[in-house]
Parts: sequence; C-alpha cells; structure tokens
Amino acid sequence: MVDCGGTLVRERRGMALAFVLGFLLLIGILVSTVMLLTRQADQISLRDHRDTQVELAFQSAMSYCRARWAKDSLLDAETWSEIVWVDPGRVGYKVQVKPWGAWIRVTTRVLLRGDSGVSRTVDVAGSRRNDSLPALALVSGGQDLELRRQANLVGDFWGTGQLRMTGGAHRGAVMRDPFKIARLLPPTRSIDAWWASTNQAWNAKTALDTSLEWQLDTSGVCRITGSVRDREIRCAGRARIENVDLDNVVVLANRLDLAGKVRARHVLLAARQVAIVRGDIVLDGQILAKDSAVVSGGSLDMQKGILMVSGFARPTGFADGDSLSASIVRLDGVKGRGLVVYTGAHAGRSVRDVHFQTDSLVDWSGVWISAGGARLRGKLAGTFVGNTVVWNDPQGIPWEGRLEGLEIRHSTHRQVLTWPWDPHLEPLCVAIK
Repeated sequence: MVDCGGTLVRERRGMALAFVLGFLLLIGILVSTVMLLTRQADQISLRDHRDTQVELAFQSAMSYCRARWAKDSLLDAETWSEIVWVDPGRVGYKVQVKPWGAWIRVTTRVLLRGDSGVSRTVDVAGSRRNDSLPALALVSGGQDLELRRQANLVGDFWGTGQLRMTGGAHRGAVMRDPFKIARLLPPTRSIDAWWASTNQAWNAKTALDTSLEWQLDTSGVCRITGSVRDREIRCAGRARIENVDLDNVVVLANRLDLAGKVRARHVLLAARQVAIVRGDIVLDGQILAKDSAVVSGGSLDMQKGILMVSGFARPTGFADGDSLSASIVRLDGVKGRGLVVYTGAHAGRSVRDVHFQTDSLVDWSGVWISAGGARLRGKLAGTFVGNTVVWNDPQGIPWEGRLEGLEIRHSTHRQVLTWPWDPHLEPLCVAIK
C-alpha cells in the first residue's frame, strides 16, 4: 500500500519551510540594504558637515585677517601667524600671512579636534572699481597740466593745479582734493618687505615657496620652455622664458627675458635687476622687477595680473648697450591690458626725471601708475596716475606738466581692478591653491 496522503503532507511542509526561509532571507536583505543606505547617508551627512566646517573655517580666517589688517595696517609688511579657536579644542584654524610680491599670501590650516590636515593658500590683492578712478591724476601738489597738440583727455582730471588746452582737448570734470589724489599711489611697505625676504632667500639658496618642487640653476642662462607646473626655479643668471605654458610656477632670476608665446597661470616671475618682455604673453599673476622693465612689441595680456617695478637704480643702466638711465618702465609698440606700476624707490632728484615712458605705437587698456616723472604717448583706455608728466621740446629740453601725443579715454565699462596690496582697500582673492 502506498501512503499518498503522508507524502503530500511532507511535501507541503517542505514547501512552507522553503517559503519561510526565502521570506526571512528577503527580510534580511531588505534590512541590510536599509542599514547600508542609512550608514551611507550618515557618512555623506558627516562628510557634508565636515566640508561645511572646513569652508566656514576658511571664511572665518579671511574675516579675521581683514579685521587684523583694518586694526593695524603695518601688518601688511609683516610675516605673522596665529591660531584661532571658534570652538575651543574642537574647531579652529591656524592662519599664516606674509607678503607675496605685490600681494599678500594667506595660508589657512583647519583644526577639527586636532589637525585636520586640510589647508588652503590664497593670494590676496587690493581692489578698486574703475569708475572710482579718474582718467588722469597728477599727485604733485600745484602741478599744472597743459594739453598740447594730439593730447586728448576723455574723462575726469584730478589735480591741484590748473588745466590748460593749447592744442589738446578735455571732456570731463576737474576735481581738486590733494588727500584723495595722494591715496591713488599704492603703499610700498609690502613689496619692499618681500624684496628684503627674497634677498635673504637668494643668499641662503632657499625656496620662496616650500610647497613647490625646487630647482636651482647656476649657469649663465636658464632656459624655461615646454610645459612647467608646480615648480620654483632659481636662476643665478638670466632666465629665458620662451614658448612655454606655466602653471603654479615661481621664477626668481637676476634677469628675466620673456619671449615667444607664453601662457602663465598663478605665477610669480621676479627679476632682481631687469625684466625684458616681448612676444605674445598671457599672464595671470605677477611680473616683478627690482630695477627696470621694458615691454617691447607684441602683446601683453594681464587681465588678472600686474607688472610692478620697484626702481632700485643700478649705475650701469637697465639694459646692455642702452643709454637711458636705470630705474625705468618703458612700453614700446606693445598692445596690452592690465596694471603697470612704478613704485619710485629711486624717484630721481627732480620731478622732470622720467621713470615711466611709452611711445606713440602703444595701445593699452588698463591702469598706469608712476611715482616718478612720465613721458607718455600712444593710446590708453583707462587711467594714468603719476607725479607729473614731462614733454621734451624740439631742443630736448624737458618741460614738466605738459602732455603731447597721448589719447586717454576712461573706460565706461564698470569692472573691478586688481591693485597692489593696500590694507585700506577691499581685499580681492586673485589665486587659490
């Protein structure tokens, strides 16, 4: 006899057991999935919270620096550091500040229950809006301005002297406020302090930026070509920078020669003597010269950059075979834009001594600043600020306060301009690492 009923019961019990086990397995998978998703959400939330704390710490550090600068403007020439706790022992930051060329470098390290290992370096400049500037300003007290032939000034004139037209033309307002005019010349404490620290690094053969790969070249000519990034290059002689793509690079040499096609981002290029610039240059960063600079032909685009010459004169002149005096900025036949500054460390014995010179082929958009005398020709869409302008008559005799052969047209497009560091101006972040 075959027991069909018992077999059927056992089969049904097996099927029920398999169903229960499958259901429990499914429940386990669902519970594990929910727990995993919850854990991932917690991790994402924790990471977002940490990222928020880090970002707020960076913002707090910059606010703290602004407050320190506003309280004590002498800190712009000092290297200083401080630890600030937002939540004592739990959340804070260490901030280190030092002059960095014409700007200021701020390095912030976030402290979260100790050292988070997260840091950020920001290069900070001053900033001005172009609509807060005149077309032309003369800083020397009582300096008259005579607009001679082919001298056209479209925009406001700031000066304490008289404005006369003897062949030229002016369309705009005249403002006479000696204090406001004098504030247009940037302070030099920060750049002077940076050059002093650079001299120490030069003599000790140490790096200016220890976060970069270090390269020392003691040959007469150091050639920089191709593609270079994240490096500091020290050249004991002349650095020839030609047909190159630079990114996050520092170059310090006795002399700089830029030529060919150069694309440079987040750079500091400094010459202890002379900088010679020619070719097709697009620069985001700084070109600094301790003595003199010549920009000859081609194009120089410094929309996010600065060319700054301190003007520590050398008795042999600023270029081999050149009869002009040392301590000068000279723009010859160049088309460009950006900020060019002569700080006037060697301003000469007389306001007639020329330390800033352009020729009739120059076509520039931006701002020129000269703490010495200037002989200007060509076209400028923007602003010139200087001690005085000088014109030479046919006999070569210099006449101060006379302008001929220059067209200045103040830009009507509102924009924020990168300025040399000035603690009284609104800080402007120009580079982040």
